[in-house]
Amino acid sequence: MARQTSKAKTSRKVPPPKRKSNGGQSSDAPQSAMGMPIFYSQPEVLDSTRHEGLELKPVTSYEFTAGVNAIPITVAEFPAASRDYPIVFTAGNNPGAVAIVGLRKDENLMLEGRGKWRAGTYVPAYVRRYPFIFLRSDGGDQYALCIDRACKQLGKGKKNLLFEGAEMGDLTKNALEFCKAFQQQHMATEKVIEVLKEHDLLMPNQGRFNLPDGRSLAITDFMTVDEKKFNELADKAFLQIRKAGVLPALYCHLVSMGAWQRLVERFAALKPDAKKK
Repeated sequence: MARQTSKAKTSRKVPPPKRKSNGGQSSDAPQSAMGMPIFYSQPEVLDSTRHEGLELKPVTSYEFTAGVNAIPITVAEFPAASRDYPIVFTAGNNPGAVAIVGLRKDENLMLEGRGKWRAGTYVPAYVRRYPFIFLRSDGGDQYALCIDRACKQLGKGKKNLLFEGAEMGDLTKNALEFCKAFQQQHMATEKVIEVLKEHDLLMPNQGRFNLPDGRSLAITDFMTVDEKKFNELADKAFLQIRKAGVLPALYCHLVSMGAWQRLVERFAALKPDAKKK
């Protein structure tokens, strides 16, 4: 919820992890207002009969990401993403890792003209995966490759076909491998977060930022590593974290805190009308 005071302060929350989606589950994404993984509004299990003759044109615009300020991210991406985004963990009993891309709930500061992603900044794999996604049935352990039927680049055609007869087209085969890799990286991220929780290193946090025009912004409902508690860990606990392979992700997370200022500068550079949204 946004709130404004006489000092023009606004507060934005980081969305919680997603659980259910249209009869299926995907644990790697925050949830939209419709109960779907963010960016997806009509996911369908890919089927050679149902999707016969459909092609996917190259996704040249990231406009579909305009309404979010946090995007799921995996530990494999932490080194690249930490240069551009604060990496935080969503609040709640089942936290996930997200890259913060905006200071207001419905605003992605990485988008430029015609839906182009800001030049020179890392594009999260969750974004590059769209419109494909893995979903599983409730209570099941089998994943199915799905596609968002609402994707604007999806339609009848003869190039980049989803299926060639009863067989997957090259585009779909590549998407399947990408989603498999993403799912593996997501599971690795869950393990890292579990270790951080076991050692009680995640703490609730919030960011408050003063803008050059005198206004302030606040973003809430996220967690970060308690650096003081981490530095005070007993040698045995530190070795356990190191052997679990958590240290690279932890250090990238801490380094990424420097990216908050870049988001503030990006917001401050917006045109006055855009700041009033």
